[in-house]
Amino acid sequence: MDEISLSNIKAFIETVKHGSLTKAANILHLTNAAISKKLTQLESQLKVLLIKRHKSGVELTEIGIIYYQEWLQILDQISQLNHYVVNYTGKPHGDLKIHCVKANWDKYIMPYLSTFITRYPDIHLIVSSTESIPDVASGEVDLLWGLALPVFNNSSELIRKVVGYTRQAVCVAPDYLRQNPITTPNDLFGLCYLAHSVVELEQQLQFDDQQVLTLQPSIILDNNQKLIDSAIAGMGFIIIKEYLVEEYLAKGVLVKVLADYLTSEFAICVYYRYQKFCDAKLRVFLEHFTSTPEVN
Repeated sequence: MDEISLSNIKAFIETVKHGSLTKAANILHLTNAAISKKLTQLESQLKVLLIKRHKSGVELTEIGIIYYQEWLQILDQISQLNHYVVNYTGKPHGDLKIHCVKANWDKYIMPYLSTFITRYPDIHLIVSSTESIPDVASGEVDLLWGLALPVFNNSSELIRKVVGYTRQAVCVAPDYLRQNPITTPNDLFGLCYLAHSVVELEQQLQFDDQQVLTLQPSIILDNNQKLIDSAIAGMGFIIIKEYLVEEYLAKGVLVKVLADYLTSEFAICVYYRYQKFCDAKLRVFLEHFTSTPEVN
C-alpha cells in the first residue's frame, strides 16, 4: 500500500469534526472538490468506505468511527509531544490549573506551598475550590485533589494517586447533643438532618454492623461550609467526610457521634490526565506535594 498522505487524513478529520466538506474546505483553505478528492484517495488506499456523504452532511461508517477515534488519539499524542518539546527549557514554567477544596488545600498543600513557590517561581498556580466537579479528562483543570469518585476511578484517561484517607462522620454541636443524646444509629430518627444538595431526597447510611438507615433531609444546602455552619449553630446533625470538619472537631464546636459504627475508610486522591509526555510543571508539583504510588 502506498504511503498515506497526512493531508488526506487532515481532510478526513476536519470533515468528520465539522460534519461538512464545505466547513473542512474553509478551515484547510481548499475547495470542496479538493476535500472530496482527498477523501476518495484515502478510502481508495485503505480499501474501505469511511464516510457516507449525504446532502445534509456526512455520516461515519463503523470502520470510519474506529479510524477517526484512533487518529484523534494519535494527533493528541503528537500535540502533547510538540508542546513538551517546544516548552522544554529544563526549568518548569507556565500556568498549572488545580481544583482543590479548602480542607484539602489547608492540609495537603498550604504547609508546603512556600517552598514550592521558592523552588519553582515560574510556575503560576491557578486554583479553584468550588464544589462542582471539573472535567479533568478534557483539560478543564490539570489536576483534581479530592475524594475517590467512581466516575474517575473507572476512567482509562486518568491517573489516580492516593494521598490520604478519611471516614464518614456524623457531627452535631455540643449543645444539640446534650439536648438530643445520640448513642445508637436509631437515635438519629426524628432529629433534624442537614443534607448536601448532591444527595438523594432519601439517603441511605450504612454502618459497620450492616445496619442501614434511610434518612430524609430536613434542610438541604448547596455547599459543605453552609452545612458545617448550620450544624455549629445547633440546627441539626450532618453526615460529612471527617477531613472536612477536622478543625471544627479540634476546636470543640462540633462533636463526632457514632464513631464506633463508622470506621470504613475513603481514599483521598489526586487525579490528572494521562500524558505520555508528562508536563514538567505537573510532574514537579506531584513530586513536591505527593509521595504515594500511582493507582490505576
